[in-house]
Amino acid sequence: MFGLHIVKPGIVSEAMSDFYTRIFSMRQSGDYEDYCDYEEEDVAPLVAPARDLINQIEQFIYKL
Repeated sequence: MFGLHIVKPGIVSEAMSDFYTRIFSMRQSGDYEDYCDYEEEDVAPLVAPARDLINQIEQFIYKL
């Protein structure tokens, strides 16, 4: 659904879609796997791209 309604129309770039897929998978692992351990060096590089993704989505929402 994200790809069809958000990426395909160009609201969010393909690169951001790949990023979203990656962090969603990490979240699923953290929530549902028996053992999952992310260190700061694993997640620190994800903060700036996550902010970019949020900004892109917010800009779209504000245009509605």
